[in-house]
Amino acid sequence: PLHTVAIVQDIDARKRAQQALAQSEDFNRRIIESSPDCMAILDLGGNLRYLNPRGQQLMEIDDFSIYRDSPWLNLWQGADQQAADSAMQQARSGAAATFQASCPTAAGTPKWWDALITPMRDTQGDVERLLAVSRDITRTKQAEEALRQSETRFRQLAESSNVGFWQVDPEGYTIYINPAMCAMLDINGPAELNGRTVDEFFTPKSLERIRAEHAKRAAGVSSTYEVDAVTARGRHRKLLISGAPLMTPDGTLLSKIGTFVDITEHKDAQEA
Repeated sequence: PLHTVAIVQDIDARKRAQQALAQSEDFNRRIIESSPDCMAILDLGGNLRYLNPRGQQLMEIDDFSIYRDSPWLNLWQGADQQAADSAMQQARSGAAATFQASCPTAAGTPKWWDALITPMRDTQGDVERLLAVSRDITRTKQAEEALRQSETRFRQLAESSNVGFWQVDPEGYTIYINPAMCAMLDINGPAELNGRTVDEFFTPKSLERIRAEHAKRAAGVSSTYEVDAVTARGRHRKLLISGAPLMTPDGTLLSKIGTFVDITEHKDAQEA
C-alpha cells in the first residue's frame, strides 16, 4: 500500500508539473503572439521555426510556410548579415546579444531593426533554441538621417554666408562659429575660442544687455538687439544680434544660437 501511494503521489506530481509547463508555454505563446515587435524562434542551426503575426506583418510576409526552416541569416545582407551572425553565435553560447541593422521586407521595403537575440533553454538548462526580438526603428533612422542632412545644409549655408553665426552652450562656451563671425571677432578660427566665453568680446554695458537677453532663452524666447563688441585686436564694432534658443523636446535649453550683422558703418553714417 505504501508503494502504491508513492506511485500515485509521483504520478500526481508529474501531472502537476506537466500542467504547470503547459500553462507556462501557453502564457509565453500568448505574449509572443500579442507582441508589437517582430519575434522569431530559431533552431540552433539558425533556421526559422516560428514568426509571430506582428513579425509577419512587419516583414510583409503573406505566407510564412515559404520561409519556415530557411536560414534566418538570409534575411540580412552584407555587413548587416555579419552583425546578425555574430549576435546569433553569442546567443548559442548562452549570452544575449543586441545589434542594429538594415533588413528589407519580403516586398523589398527597406527597414531598420533594433534586434535582441536570447538563448532559450530546456529543463536541463541547455540552449535548445534562440529567440530573436526585432523592433522596427525605421522612422527613427529616417529622422536621424533627415536631421543629419539638415545639419549639413545648415553648415554649408553658414560656412558660405556673410552673416555671422555663433552657437554657444548655456554657459556661453562656443559650440559652432562660422568664418564670417570669426572675421568679425578678428580671430583666425574656432580654436582661438577654446576655454573662452562670449563675455570677452563685448563692452560691460553690452554684456549686461546680452545676459538679460540670454536669460529669455531658457523660456524659449527669441530677440533682436544691438551691442558694442571689442574684437581680439581691440577694434570696437557695433553688431546687430538675432538670438534664439535651441531646446530639447522636453523644453530644456540645449544651446543658444545667434546671427550677427556688422552695422558699424551704418551707425557711423547715422551719427555723422
